[in-house]
Amino acid sequence: MSSKQNLISVRFQGMEFLAIPIMINGNVQYFDFRYSEKDKYDQAWHITSLDKETVLEEDFTVIKTNMPDFWLKPMIDRLKDMLENNDFNP
Repeated sequence: MSSKQNLISVRFQGMEFLAIPIMINGNVQYFDFRYSEKDKYDQAWHITSLDKETVLEEDFTVIKTNMPDFWLKPMIDRLKDMLENNDFNP
């Protein structure tokens, strides 16, 4: 496996999806998705990319974010797609 394939490979660890590529405005942005049941937000998705983070309720409502607004819809849509279709591949 090449280093590029290694970089974009997706690891599924419980409810954690790492290095998920998402096309945003013609550029690929990589996101990590982690589900937590026991933190200050109770049950929530923590999504990170670069130095940014979004926290989502289980119903995908944004609790907090410091990500650009134009990242949110494609990021949430990709998470929904992965969960609904068991599609964890880039």
